[in-house]
Amino acid sequence: MSVTSRLHTCLVAPLSTLVVLASLTLSTHAQAGAGLNDAHDDATPAVQHSAVEDFTSNGCTFFPDGRFYTCCFAHDWEHWAGGTKADRWRSDVALRRCVIDLTGGRALANIIYSGVRLARLPGAIFGDGWSRAWKRVKRARYGPLSEAELDLLRAKTASICDALTLNLETGRYQVNGGPGIRGLEAQTVCPARFGLPDPRRPSGLP
Repeated sequence: MSVTSRLHTCLVAPLSTLVVLASLTLSTHAQAGAGLNDAHDDATPAVQHSAVEDFTSNGCTFFPDGRFYTCCFAHDWEHWAGGTKADRWRSDVALRRCVIDLTGGRALANIIYSGVRLARLPGAIFGDGWSRAWKRVKRARYGPLSEAELDLLRAKTASICDALTLNLETGRYQVNGGPGIRGLEAQTVCPARFGLPDPRRPSGLP
């Protein structure tokens, strides 16, 4: 079946299909290091670098990575880092916007967005990969990241950011041996590499 035919099948899928996709997504993220729950205390203790899970990305789960790898890579990074419910919503909206930019349409983007938003519901019980950097740390499932926690996240991704290499032919940055990511998503993961402030820092520092 051609990619066009598969996309057409997705576009006519009923809402029940989205629920199935969301459930399957949970299974994939659980293998990537989920297992969080909402029973954590709100207080965040001092955390050592070694206690923070390494960042990994499996790219796009239910459709070919191809040109969409850049969207999924940044989305995986934001879900790994965690944060507030508003941070999660902004991450899912950014995923939708990225797919719209690449396809020029909203149909596929809306399906993907609906799937990741539906995944929040059972994910609160079974774990869906949100905030998986902290799965060995006693902290709330949702909550603002402190300056110290942001420092740890940046330290964990320093090797990725240092290794970003611009492919002049594709205009994308090579990372982790994948198809490459756009500059916009590279800036999301590695703002300091581009001399930009970290949007999650109250201080506005890189």
